Amino acid sequence: MKRLVLLNLAFILYVAGLLCAIVVGYGTGAIVVLAASAVILCLYGFTLYRAFKTGRLLTWDVLAYSLGVLVVGEIFLQGYSIAIARSVFSLPGFYQLHTVSGFILLGLFVYGTVVYAQKSEDEGSLNFILTVIGLSGFISFIGFLGFARVLPNTVRLIYHSFVFLIFLYLGYFLWLRLKRNRSNSAEQKAGLVLSVLMLMFWIVRWQTPELIPPGIYRIVVNIGFVAVIVLPVAILFFRKMHFLTVFILYAIVSDLYFISFDRDFRYLVNTGASGCVGFENATQYPIVNDPGVPTEELFKTPAPEEVEDVRDEWRTKDFSPRQVRVEYVERQLNGDSIKVISHVVDGKKHYGMIRIPLGLRLDEAPILLVLHGGGAETDVLETEFLYRIAGGTCEDEMNRYLIVAPSFRGDIARGKEFCFRSEGYTGDVWQGAAEDAVSFLEAVKTMYHKREDEKILAVGVSRGATVALLVGGLTDKLDHIIAISTHTDFVNADVLKNERVGSDYPKIFYTPKTPPASIRKKMIASSPYYFAEHLPYVEVHQGRNDVLTTAWHAEHLRQRLKDIGRPDTTFKIQLYDGKGHGYADDNLICKSLHDFAERAIQ
Repeated sequence: MKRLVLLNLAFILYVAGLLCAIVVGYGTGAIVVLAASAVILCLYGFTLYRAFKTGRLLTWDVLAYSLGVLVVGEIFLQGYSIAIARSVFSLPGFYQLHTVSGFILLGLFVYGTVVYAQKSEDEGSLNFILTVIGLSGFISFIGFLGFARVLPNTVRLIYHSFVFLIFLYLGYFLWLRLKRNRSNSAEQKAGLVLSVLMLMFWIVRWQTPELIPPGIYRIVVNIGFVAVIVLPVAILFFRKMHFLTVFILYAIVSDLYFISFDRDFRYLVNTGASGCVGFENATQYPIVNDPGVPTEELFKTPAPEEVEDVRDEWRTKDFSPRQVRVEYVERQLNGDSIKVISHVVDGKKHYGMIRIPLGLRLDEAPILLVLHGGGAETDVLETEFLYRIAGGTCEDEMNRYLIVAPSFRGDIARGKEFCFRSEGYTGDVWQGAAEDAVSFLEAVKTMYHKREDEKILAVGVSRGATVALLVGGLTDKLDHIIAISTHTDFVNADVLKNERVGSDYPKIFYTPKTPPASIRKKMIASSPYYFAEHLPYVEVHQGRNDVLTTAWHAEHLRQRLKDIGRPDTTFKIQLYDGKGHGYADDNLICKSLHDFAERAIQ
């Protein structure tokens, strides 16, 4: 019982840490999550010590405890990453580890239920429970195969299995009470009460979520109710019917296992507890999975006239700033000014941030266009991004620039005291984001009376790196590009089949539904490789071990630049052995920032 109490305490601390990350701040939330992890480690160490002292170290129970700690540790790592605003799913192999943890979690649930059900004094009850667990375990197993991308469209079976168990346990404890079996009467009553509570939880959370307005209270109920209310009651009352406690633990851990994919939770992580201006105004479309044309037709090498057609279209785009407005001004403790600017792009309201370092001479300062990473989901541009590039050691060099950062369509611009979401479709990841970047750049130049030929250096990471290359290849707005971990060519079937971004093609290129010719044009317009001859000076920094934007893209662009006869003095492709996504040598980045500022200010 003591171990269950400590486990319950760890889960309560973990939930509290996630809530602190939303309401108080990332640092505080991370500390509380680490405290929860410490409780788990102490509990595990105590369990191993007892097993060692009694000579029972090599037993199934100890193996189950060890696997359980592995699963909980992986989930707590996920929670810690949320609490420090860093996604661990971009780390090599983490998604695979997360998938394996799901299967282990399911196995532990079945094992624990069987172990405790076997202590039942009623053989009929034992057979019933084992049958139910076998059936629900199989259903959940099919669901986890869907999560592992082995079987399509089966993930929801995990949820259906959970609902199935809620009703079965409720029916089971009702049957025991009607049977008037007086053995374990108190536990039977507790089991019935807890089953009713789990049913109410299911109704409030999934059937009538509108009963609780979106926000922090809904999250408290969704991820806190079972851990704070239901599990302590189970620990207090159950002596023989621990199989229901196992189910309640499974419900808690499953919720935390999927926490990064919970829409309500992601909303609060993205926006903070106070909400976000314009959050509901982003555009949504039903995902189109079929491009309507065979793959080989879609991925043919683009003809020169197709590439030129894209450039012709960009020449006719009107990036004149419209309805430019200062939405928010904030003075930092170091004297810097942070401004949130809104303007209209293609009839949709778009936001971006500006940082004016203390003492900067706006009349002579060059512009640093910083472009954040992300993907086809809602991404968050935070004020921190205005102070760091790559490893974050170039702040002194950045302070010589007027620093501007657009939040791409559907994305969020957020600080401690503000939150704004740009309108538009989040799936327009590259072509649309490039248009947003140029439009915001023009709005800033107008606000600060910058010349049309103002010196501009663009730095982009991941998605932002590709956007920077597109702006440089399709316009004459940039003078220097630093691209860190970039895609360069989406008109390639191997990228669709073998790279992580391939799974997002339906949302990015096929949606909204459009003719195959338009899909192909969008793919070309999102691929800087085909506009390489028009790029200004460009440097690409790429880790060879990057699994999100593979080194092939950088090498592919380098070969293209050589093939078209670009002098080596006009580009630099820097590959890093043993490094992953987002890595760049800070010394090289800082030197480029310093040298460009020196030339621009002269």
